[in-house]
Amino acid sequence: MNVIEPSQKTDDEQEKDWLSHLYHSKTTDDKEAFAHRYADEFRAQLLAEKYIPFPRLFDEAKMILEHLNLEWFH
Repeated sequence: MNVIEPSQKTDDEQEKDWLSHLYHSKTTDDKEAFAHRYADEFRAQLLAEKYIPFPRLFDEAKMILEHLNLEWFH
């Protein structure tokens, strides 16, 4: 459960305190597991909707202007 969104939807200080308590009582491992699961699900959604991968941007003129070696990008 995301604490920020529900806590923003309530004006009840007691409920905000309870949500904060729920969040801070979770272990670091639980928070990390949630973050990884969320990222994986979000990535899958973006792939399904064809938002990623982004098309490659290759601006040779700008790279030359920036003194970059073009071989680094092939």
